[in-house]
Amino acid sequence: MKASIEVITPSMAEKYLEQNTINRRIRERHVYFLRDEITEGRWAPNGSTIVFSNDKLLDGQHRLLAVVSAKKPIRTLVVRGVPQEFFSTIDMGAVRRPADMLAIKGETDAILLGAASSIVIRIKRGISTHRGSQ
Repeated sequence: MKASIEVITPSMAEKYLEQNTINRRIRERHVYFLRDEITEGRWAPNGSTIVFSNDKLLDGQHRLLAVVSAKKPIRTLVVRGVPQEFFSTIDMGAVRRPADMLAIKGETDAILLGAASSIVIRIKRGISTHRGSQ
């Protein structure tokens, strides 16, 4: 693995996003939030990384989309050469939901399947499936 601080331009971000084939679905509100941080001058390299295996983007899709949307470069930490099998251990602060992982694995109705799976798990654990119940 190799880490470096890089300046990522919007055109570089677009190129990097071409390697984004295994990540969760895009959360547009998060992209808008990050875009606003960039455009309003609040972006700071805080140690969060953009992570690549040899040929895949493993972490950072929302930040890269925000760079494209903001049309401004950012300075950030980039780590390259992380084994792709470590993908499941990476998290950007937003929890990967069952639907995210199902979609990454190629399930076509990932949201519905994730919701149904969550209900089944709650029933098996004896946890109420009614909102507001304890």
